[in-house]
Amino acid sequence: MKRTTIILIAMLVTSSCSSQRFLEDMKKENSVFYEGYVQEWLDEEVPKEIDRIAQEYINGKRTLIWQGDMDADGNDEYFIVEKYPDVHHAVTKAVIVDRTGRLLLSVDSVQGVKSAKGIILDYRRLGLRDGEVVSQRLIFTADDIAFTKNQHKKALEVDGKNIFGDRYINYGGSCFIQLLDENNSCIGYSTFIEEGKRKYYSLPVFKSTMVFREKVTAYFVLYRGGTDRVLFDNIRNFILNYRKEKADGILHKVP
Repeated sequence: MKRTTIILIAMLVTSSCSSQRFLEDMKKENSVFYEGYVQEWLDEEVPKEIDRIAQEYINGKRTLIWQGDMDADGNDEYFIVEKYPDVHHAVTKAVIVDRTGRLLLSVDSVQGVKSAKGIILDYRRLGLRDGEVVSQRLIFTADDIAFTKNQHKKALEVDGKNIFGDRYINYGGSCFIQLLDENNSCIGYSTFIEEGKRKYYSLPVFKSTMVFREKVTAYFVLYRGGTDRVLFDNIRNFILNYRKEKADGILHKVP
């Protein structure tokens, strides 16, 4: 949980300069937001046995952007995307799957964001129109997605004495998602990030890593501080403001 808080705070860091200068400033700050924004993707061909699974979700060209152990079972999971051209870390579709075909996360410009637990972000419920979301920018760090056997061991060494019966420790990480329109502009605005007078909206999808003594369960949920109703009402207001400003010629570009 502590690490997620750091990420949210780091998302406040801002710059009003060009994209390159923005990234340079973020690097100087050494912020988690910078690390997530410029996380180096593998950019590799998907292994054949995994591609057979991924093609059930992604019809277009598939690219492996991350591979690692997410739930300390000693087996890798695979983050696979269909890239959106010429936009930094933007995708039209994305999935995280394992070799058994288990789906941990999916991101789709039409269907929204889902996890093994169900729908995280229903774009229709958010009030988004068909075709309004053209791509999604994924902002994450490899450390936030992974949770290895070694991390499980360290967690038990530090906090394991507090685990007994049905008790568990919950470690967090996040993958922030920015919704982009046909102009590659951010849909919505928020006070989380400011660049000059422009305010951008990102949806933090929370990776809940539940550490029991003998096992680890990992899944994604929507990070929220209140009820679903309040959350979705707020997002709908962000979207309405985005549409009004877009009609006035204001486009919320992000680096």
